[in-house]
Amino acid sequence: MKQCRACLELKPLEGFPKDSRLSDGRQSNCKACATIFKKRWCKLNPEKVAAQGRRYREAHPHRRWAKGSIDYHRRRGCEVSITWAELEALAKTTPQCAYCGCSLDWGYGAKGSGPRPDSPTVDRRVGGSDINSLDDISIVCASCNRAKGEMPLEEFLKRFRPAA
Repeated sequence: MKQCRACLELKPLEGFPKDSRLSDGRQSNCKACATIFKKRWCKLNPEKVAAQGRRYREAHPHRRWAKGSIDYHRRRGCEVSITWAELEALAKTTPQCAYCGCSLDWGYGAKGSGPRPDSPTVDRRVGGSDINSLDDISIVCASCNRAKGEMPLEEFLKRFRPAA
């Protein structure tokens, strides 16, 4: 048991955030009070919160993209059986469009501006809307994905790839 420094209530140790620097391994304020303080701090420091979010997005572009892609497909009614971590790992190994070979731009665009032509998108190779495994998808540029539409992959490649 430990007494919260803010609300003065006596609570079990599990009710306090971890902090390995302290002798008991827990912070001085309980989780409820820590949440209140954090919300207050965020409200008083919106520039710092925005800058922190921007730094995180710039440092983890593949993660941001993978989470957003999975959320987008689920909102559209797709059954998605892969995790964002699996999609992030695939994205990190995919620097170029699987169809045209252009370099993918993993940067963070302006909100509401829509995808740029070289923005990475998930193309469902297999017919239907479900994503059951990483074998069902390719990471391609927005231009190729838009051009392919619902067309089968073989037909798209015949039409848009020059004969070798």
